[in-house]
Amino acid sequence: MNKKLLITVTIIVAVVVIGISIYTVIQKSDEILSNSNVESIKNTESHDTHHASGDTFDLPVTEIINADEDLKDLIEENKVTVVNFFASWCGPCRSETPLLDEYNKNLDDDVALVGVNISDNEKGRNKFLDEFDVDYPIYLFEDEEKALERYKLMMIPTTFFIDQEGNIARVYVGELSNKTLDQYIQFVKEQ
Repeated sequence: MNKKLLITVTIIVAVVVIGISIYTVIQKSDEILSNSNVESIKNTESHDTHHASGDTFDLPVTEIINADEDLKDLIEENKVTVVNFFASWCGPCRSETPLLDEYNKNLDDDVALVGVNISDNEKGRNKFLDEFDVDYPIYLFEDEEKALERYKLMMIPTTFFIDQEGNIARVYVGELSNKTLDQYIQFVKEQ
C-alpha cells in the first residue's frame, strides 16, 4: 500500500512540476512578444487601410543596411516609393520577401522599393537578409519607437506607398501580391 501511495504522489508531483514549467515558458514567450508592440498579421487579415494616409513620411532613418542612397533622396527622385515594413520573425514578411525582391528587378524607372526593418535584432535581421538575398535597399529608423507611434505601425507586414513629395498616399497591411503592388503604384502615379 505504501509503495502505491508513493508512486501516486510522485506522479502527481511530476505532473504539477511539468505543468508549472510549461506555464512559465508560455508566459515568458508572451512577455517577449508583447515587449515588441508589433504583431505579425495573418494572411487572411490583409487589407487596405488609410490609417497613415496623408501623413508625410519624414522621420529620419539612422542606418542604411545595403544601399548607398538616403531614403529621403530616393523618395524625392521617384514618383512612387514603396516602403515595406518587416521583421525576420514575421511569417507573412518571410513569405512576401521573394516576391518583393523579384518585383524590384522589374520596376519602372520612376518607382523605388525599399524595406524598413522594425522590431528586430541585428542578428535576426542579417540572417533574414542573407537567407533571402534581399537586393532592394533596407533601412532602420533613427527612433523606432517614435516611428511606430507616428505611423501607427501595429502589424507587419505593412507597406506605405509614398508620392514624390513624401506624402503617404496609400497603406496596405498584410502580405502583398503583384496585383496589389501594381494597383497601388498606379493609384499613386495617377494622383
